[in-house]
Amino acid sequence: MSKKKQTVEASIQKNKGVDFFNSSYFHYIILFIGCWLVYGWTISFEYNLDDDYILYQLKTIDHTSDGFTSIFKQWYANADYRPITIASFWLQRSFFTEITASSSHFLNVLLFGFLLIGIYKLVVASKFSEDNNALKILALLTSIFFLVHPNHVSVVANVKSRDNILSMLFGVLAAIQFLKAYDLKQYWRFLLFFIFSMLALLSKLDAYSLLIFPVMIILFFRKVNAKKIIMIAGFSLILIIISFSIIDSLTSKLDANLRHFTYGLPENPLYNNDSFLNKISLTITTLFYYLKFLIVPFGYHFYFGYDQIPLTSLFSLINIISLTSYLCLFAGSIYFYQKGYKLYLFCFLFFGISIAYAMNLATPVAGIIMDRYNFIPSLAFCVCLAFIFLLISQKVDISIIKNKWLITLLLIYIGCTAYRTSAWKDAFTLFDRDIPHLKNSVNANRIAGGTYIHLALDEELKQNYNKPLADSFIIKGERYALAAAGIYDSSAQVWELLGLCDLYKRNNETALEKFKKCYTVDTTYLSGINYLGFTYWNLGRIDSAYYYFDYVIKREAYFNYSANNMINMLIKNNRKQEADSILFSLQKRFPNDVRLLNKIQEIGANNSILFNQK
Repeated sequence: MSKKKQTVEASIQKNKGVDFFNSSYFHYIILFIGCWLVYGWTISFEYNLDDDYILYQLKTIDHTSDGFTSIFKQWYANADYRPITIASFWLQRSFFTEITASSSHFLNVLLFGFLLIGIYKLVVASKFSEDNNALKILALLTSIFFLVHPNHVSVVANVKSRDNILSMLFGVLAAIQFLKAYDLKQYWRFLLFFIFSMLALLSKLDAYSLLIFPVMIILFFRKVNAKKIIMIAGFSLILIIISFSIIDSLTSKLDANLRHFTYGLPENPLYNNDSFLNKISLTITTLFYYLKFLIVPFGYHFYFGYDQIPLTSLFSLINIISLTSYLCLFAGSIYFYQKGYKLYLFCFLFFGISIAYAMNLATPVAGIIMDRYNFIPSLAFCVCLAFIFLLISQKVDISIIKNKWLITLLLIYIGCTAYRTSAWKDAFTLFDRDIPHLKNSVNANRIAGGTYIHLALDEELKQNYNKPLADSFIIKGERYALAAAGIYDSSAQVWELLGLCDLYKRNNETALEKFKKCYTVDTTYLSGINYLGFTYWNLGRIDSAYYYFDYVIKREAYFNYSANNMINMLIKNNRKQEADSILFSLQKRFPNDVRLLNKIQEIGANNSILFNQK
């Protein structure tokens, strides 16, 4: 073989190697492996905050097909409608036989890996650049930034937050299908857009902005005339309206009385104080924190709320800084748009549209702010940051990863992400890390107190009851609950916790006064009312207990503690016929409720009058 031919073949082989490293498939491998390197260790983590929303609701749903369809006939945590999220856990239980913390974290990381690849494909489909190589590097950097940014830890490391991952994943897939339908004139893809849109919105409504995303892309980065713009916008609007109409149709069949979540001052200072100026002020303050979450890679906590972020005057220092920052970003976006760099303005507008629902303007938000509300909006920041590095390095291949500034930033992000992730190992690690920074938050202290108090009560029920351990939980829990009451003494949930501490100590009379205070503060708070009935039962005042148990039973969406307490109380007081009558009524309301069926079997109702009633 001639020397020249050998040189040519060697060059071909070298180019093949370079092409592989610059290929999308290699980039997918990088993202998927990176996902497991950054978050794979969460498989060893325990359940954490709000995971009981999922676990408790799942206990009421049977393994059968009827159980699966019942998911679409009930509220999520009595506050929202997210059947696809619950369905994902139902399918997980079917596949793994049981729900465990390990399998739940495994699936969260797996879905996040798929989301990273989806983001990569979305950036490519968006065609932000006409250079295909530059486009793929932009997509890779965007996805890597999204992977390592510490803003996303509370979504990936918290089992309950799978709703955020699913809504964004399906929203991204929907946007991709819309863009491909437009660019390739494959109009059948609009059906896929509609299907993925429905899946996204039924996971969590925050996906709405990703349904607007492809229309914005076409307006910014495709050559279209006014007529075509109107047609595209109108068509997409029709599809989105149909999607929301279907969701409205599904929720209209649910019992509105069972959707009893209400927010109060502990969640948001706008409660009973939502004047126009206060809304504007808190909106500007809120935007400051969302920008801070993106730029400063620390300071994330599991809850903020009143009075951690106080309601300030319109022209407070924090609002001046916030407003100035956003005005400068907007002015800079316009300036670069005129220079031919459209991406900055696109990202600014997409961020604004995505975060609009959580700005406290249209409606007050529980917690005032949360980093997970920033999950989808942060995509705009990651795209923008990736574009800046692409311009600075002027490299359109994988060698861009050698950029020292890029390496430095990634290492900072990875370090902050690892540190924040470690806090989510379990509730104890989270409270130890965050509570010292949340001394003014009613709900942060209330959540910590509630966790410890319920751990004590659960320990008390165990066969091998460890009293010193339970006592230590009560002491910690009561301390946090008292701290919460010191910040705000009109929280029904806080009075409930203080009453539970007295129940644990067998101080029934004192507990009764605290549960009465709980009821006075909020006559719709069912958990506190259940404990009011339970305390009356402890004191032997059966008729009073019956009244409060019955009040709760009529308002709950499934067989719950009050119904269980009522049945047990009636049986222990030789009122078996009344117990059977209540069970019969509950069975008609909740025919597929696993806990109810187990209760019927437990008390031997097969031989009672329950099944002889018509």
